[in-house]
Amino acid sequence: MKTWLFTTLHREFLGSRRRQTRFPHVELEHAAAELPTVSPATVNRLDASQVLESLATLDEIYQAPVALFYLQDCSYNEIAEILDVPLGTVKSRLTRGLGRLHQMLTGNPAGTQSQPPTA
Repeated sequence: MKTWLFTTLHREFLGSRRRQTRFPHVELEHAAAELPTVSPATVNRLDASQVLESLATLDEIYQAPVALFYLQDCSYNEIAEILDVPLGTVKSRLTRGLGRLHQMLTGNPAGTQSQPPTA
């Protein structure tokens, strides 16, 4: 009984650490510089169906990793196993896929920040 209990507790601990690593708690004030600048008008135009339609038009090599990560909540390692590609390839395809998806949805390249209109 003692072995089973310690094994169960150890697995729960590892699971909670993975969740904390994948979804770290960061105060908004500290991460404000890393957030993309998107105008409120752009956000109001977008909805889930538009994002899914844009995802469907994304190249297949980028579509699968993005869908598995964001829609199926798979980890990088799980995606690498499912797609039978190296871990670095998964990370690269996620980054490039998100960049292209961002460009399709906003009309801006992913690396550029949208500028507020001047009066």
